[in-house]
Amino acid sequence: MNLDITYRAAKGNASRMIKQANNQQLQDTQFAETVRLHSSIKAPKVERDKLKVESGIHTVRNGDTPFGSGYKSGDQLNAVSYTVPLSGDKSLLEAVTPVDGRNSWIDEANNLRFRYLTDKSITGNETLVKELKDTAEGYITKVEQAYETVKSEIESFNTDTLKNYVLETLLAESGRRETESSTLKNLNPNTSN
Repeated sequence: MNLDITYRAAKGNASRMIKQANNQQLQDTQFAETVRLHSSIKAPKVERDKLKVESGIHTVRNGDTPFGSGYKSGDQLNAVSYTVPLSGDKSLLEAVTPVDGRNSWIDEANNLRFRYLTDKSITGNETLVKELKDTAEGYITKVEQAYETVKSEIESFNTDTLKNYVLETLLAESGRRETESSTLKNLNPNTSN
């Protein structure tokens, strides 16, 4: 994780505000303040108290080898799925959350989803249930620790100096594009003034 990722996330937020500000034809002072207020980054967070647990059956498909190479396509395994909401900028979440994309991932609604597959019976197996619970809580703690490592960096980024840097960069870029658009319009003989 480095400041460049944080900057890109902030730039994305501010870019959306620029589009909104242009659409609303805000005055320069309102425009600048709109961007300034939305160029900071919210620290990522796991909403641990909203964790949902579901169980079901997972059918192994070709190329799906959750335990290496012990199962063939069509085999059925018991699955325990966990869903927990995340808060924070999506691009930053995707950059710092430890997921493997197969058994752990971030969905479109910014939920962290992960699952465990086993060929053992889960119902009535208190030892396995406890083991899975401990493993899930350990994984969530790992995610929280990953978020903690970027917290101070985010707090540092959200200073006036760096927010102003983002603002000035985006304003300059916006101005450059307007100049290019005006130049192209003047060069186009089919465009009426």
